[in-house]
Amino acid sequence: MISLLFACQNAPESFDVEYGRTSQPEPCSPVEEGDYTFNGTEYYFGPLVFQMIPQSQTFQTPEDISELGMNTASLRFNIPFDQHGHIRFPYQRQGLRYESLEDAICQMGNLIHEFKSKGFTVLLSGEPHYHDKIEWMELHPDWDGDFTSVTGFDTEEQIETFISEQGPIMEAMAEMAEKYSVDMVSPISEADRYFEPEPSERFMDLALPYFQDYEGELLWQVFGHELREPDLMDSAFRFDFTQFDKVGLALIGCDNPRYEWDFYIEILETWANEDNVPLMISELGCVRIPDSIDDALDNFNYWHEKTKPYSNGLIVLDTPQSSSESQGVRDTWLEDWVVEIAKELDFLPE
Repeated sequence: MISLLFACQNAPESFDVEYGRTSQPEPCSPVEEGDYTFNGTEYYFGPLVFQMIPQSQTFQTPEDISELGMNTASLRFNIPFDQHGHIRFPYQRQGLRYESLEDAICQMGNLIHEFKSKGFTVLLSGEPHYHDKIEWMELHPDWDGDFTSVTGFDTEEQIETFISEQGPIMEAMAEMAEKYSVDMVSPISEADRYFEPEPSERFMDLALPYFQDYEGELLWQVFGHELREPDLMDSAFRFDFTQFDKVGLALIGCDNPRYEWDFYIEILETWANEDNVPLMISELGCVRIPDSIDDALDNFNYWHEKTKPYSNGLIVLDTPQSSSESQGVRDTWLEDWVVEIAKELDFLPE
């Protein structure tokens, strides 16, 4: 399985060949779709594993996921941009290199095929990423963060340029999603996190025509900064979800007081109900190891119980292991919680 997933992914020369890569990049060859179809699952339950890069996620294989009673893999399709907001290839980060849009689609399509061939439901989301670490550091010499988190824009001009160039990206994503029977797609997950609310709705509206022939479900996952701030809620931008199949809740932050998320959950529940669109938890987790595991578990149990009457999904964040503080799922307290949820759902025997 590892050879199929990773043999075609281009990589830096120093990458460990034990994980199926060679010392020189090789062109990716797209696999043909299998005899799978859209699953139409009643409950989406699985980890967000991004591109499932070897040594980056605590889940290394589809079997690692199914062993915990999970039926879904949530993947992220990186959309690289440069200092002006233009779409820019090649894109490279540790363990991952896309030479072109076609190469990116090929690599992601092969990964999707592997999951679908093993019976998984697949959720795919777009995500902006700066295209080059060296260039980013030259432009931001005082920056000391993790390059994998460089997803934001500095100016409105960058945002407008990025949005204006999304046509080929969305068209390619939609064709890939239909070809490999991706069950749910979010054109960009938490678009309001990157673009602010009004431009994010404009982007989502612009993306819709590219998915008109796509037979799966369309998800709008909301970041919702204004919805978590009592002083901003009254003036918060009201999203129109009517053209989408699901509204996604993103519940992140284990050390924050859980009740500040009540505003966010309840407002989105109201809007989704008004638009007659169901909701699900499309991302839940901790970016970093929490100060208190007990508090984190209290938060997770509270959010799960609060949304259980209507949510038909629970996607758990498997944070990329870029530092010793990254909170993963496998072999941690979070795995134990996931197993308990799987038993509650009758996805695992008691």
